[in-house]
Amino acid sequence: MAWSAARRRGVASGTRRLAVARVGVVGAFLAVVGLTAAEAGLFCGGERVVAVDGRLQLARRWRLAFAGTFDTGLEAWRVSNFENRLDIGTDPHGERGARVRIVIQGQRGNTAFELTSPPVPVASAGGFRLTFSWQANRSLTQLSGHKGLYESQLQWLDGQGAGVGVSPIVLGPASPAWRRTEVSGTAPVGAANALVRFGCDEPNLEDQEWVAFDDLRFEVQSPQALCEASGEALSRPLYDPGKGPVLSWDADVPDGTRLTVRVATADDVQGVPGQWSDLVGPDGTTATAFAAAGALPAVHGARPWRRYAVTLSSADPARTPALCRGSRGGPLGADLVRVRLPQLP
Repeated sequence: MAWSAARRRGVASGTRRLAVARVGVVGAFLAVVGLTAAEAGLFCGGERVVAVDGRLQLARRWRLAFAGTFDTGLEAWRVSNFENRLDIGTDPHGERGARVRIVIQGQRGNTAFELTSPPVPVASAGGFRLTFSWQANRSLTQLSGHKGLYESQLQWLDGQGAGVGVSPIVLGPASPAWRRTEVSGTAPVGAANALVRFGCDEPNLEDQEWVAFDDLRFEVQSPQALCEASGEALSRPLYDPGKGPVLSWDADVPDGTRLTVRVATADDVQGVPGQWSDLVGPDGTTATAFAAAGALPAVHGARPWRRYAVTLSSADPARTPALCRGSRGGPLGADLVRVRLPQLP
């Protein structure tokens, strides 16, 4: 998996606009991998990895549990249209084919509505990821239901159909262009099914106002699911002038798995990084990566700004390598002790 030059260098401009916390090395980005905070989005990234119990490891594989393309209409959905003031149906103007569109034409009054999916099987305490596209010609930033009806949310049900929790679905300002939204996390303990609910009681739609949905995907991730074959995390820029030329870390690498590290460096220019190098290995080129502790090329070891790319891979989907938070691995491991890692699905 190769990070493009644009992705590798794109972080640098952000550091010129925002203050960068001068904290430990790889551990610092582990604290933000997978988070949605604005700073995390600017400074780091990850693909098919997750931080769990102080370890960065391969994520478990996702399984598509339900898809809503609306190409076959609304047969699978339950439609509620209070007082029948709305036109609710499908048309061919979706982002990927057909869409479902809710519109009011020539009427006024209460426009409460809801589209409810069939029950989607989920794993108790397992990961979930709902993604969908939507567009609207009016703001939908504040939606409210009525006595449990006309809601926009994921509703979690146990095996007997009783509710065990909800996860809100939040839309946003008017957007005639398609917008992609994701709701993800961990299903509540005891959840066996989920209902996807799009609706609202307030605000009412006024004449010619509409909202449309398309390309819904509900993916689930069992705690026992097999691991991804490979993944990578890229750190935010980190300032540590005393780090020195030796790169080391603490990791568990079972047979059939592999963990490597590459590093990019930059000089300090009035408190921010200058021109970044490529992500390189022990020979100073992009063709190699550190598979064990080693010395950085002299030109890199003297620079105070660094970014790290950690690549994990496994030939056995039941096993994953893991970068650990312990202190066994020398300077890099010692940095990790100071960082609180998130608990992610």
